[in-house]
Amino acid sequence: MLVGFFIAISCQLSVISYQLSVISYQLSVISYQLSVISYQLSVISYQLSVSNKCETREK
Repeated sequence: MLVGFFIAISCQLSVISYQLSVISYQLSVISYQLSVISYQLSVISYQLSVSNKCETREK
């Protein structure tokens, strides 16, 4: 009886461990996506600053 209880707890812990690893993977994907967005925003910011400098020189 007690052995079955420990086996059930062991199975539940392994499921929780798997779920946590999935969550960890999803968070790493989100982190990567955010870094890509950050890079894209920095490129846009750079392009806008270059564009503003060109417009100022033309005036």
